[in-house]
Amino acid sequence: MRLLGGLLIIIVAIGAFLTFQAAHPESTSPTLTPVVLQVTLVPTVVPSATPKPIQYRIVSDKAELSAPITELYYAANDDNWDLSHLAASAGHLEGTPQLGMGGNYVLAGHVELKDGARGPFAKVGLLNIGDRLTLIGDTQPDPSLLQYIVTDVKKVQPLEFGVMRNHGYEELTLITCDDWDQKAQTYQTRVIIHARPAGAIPRLTASAAPSAVATKKK
Repeated sequence: MRLLGGLLIIIVAIGAFLTFQAAHPESTSPTLTPVVLQVTLVPTVVPSATPKPIQYRIVSDKAELSAPITELYYAANDDNWDLSHLAASAGHLEGTPQLGMGGNYVLAGHVELKDGARGPFAKVGLLNIGDRLTLIGDTQPDPSLLQYIVTDVKKVQPLEFGVMRNHGYEELTLITCDDWDQKAQTYQTRVIIHARPAGAIPRLTASAAPSAVATKKK
C-alpha cells in the first residue's frame, strides 16, 4: 500500500506538471527587428579664401614717380580728406570711382613731406600731353600693368573740384599742390593731370602740346 501510495503521488505530480506546462508554454526569445538609421551626410563646406586685393603702384620715369596707392577717406570732423597718413603714397580719394569702374579715378599726392623731403608728386608738373603713366599691380605670378596716356595738364584754384567729376569714360586724374605762398603759409594752386587708358585714345606724342604747368611763369 505504501508503494502504491507513493506511485500515486508521483503520477499526480507528473500530471500536475504537465497541466502547468500546457497552460504556460515556455516563452520563446523575441525576434529582434533591426532598426535602420537613415543618416544624411552633410558635406563640410570650407569657405573659400577671400581674394587678396591688388596693391597698385603708380610709376612715371619722367616725373620721377613711384608711389604705392592707398585709400584716402573723409576726415571725421572736417569737410575734406584725411591726409594725415598719406606720407609718400598716392591716395585714392574716397567718393571717386574705384579703378576700372568706368569713371574718374582720382589720386592725390604731396609735393613735400612733413620732414621737408620731396613728395612723390613733386615733379608731376613736368608731364606733357602724350606722356605715359603706369599702374603696376602685385598680381602673381606676373605683375599686372595698366597704361595711361596724359591727355591734359593744367593748374586750377584749390577749391575747383570740377576736375574730379566723371566725364563718362575711364580716366585717371592726379592732383597735387603748387605755388607755395610763404606769407600765407599755403599753396595757391593745384596741378591737375588727366590721363586715359592707352588703348582708349589715339596715340599722342609729347610734342602735341606743351605742358601747361611747365611753361607757366611763376
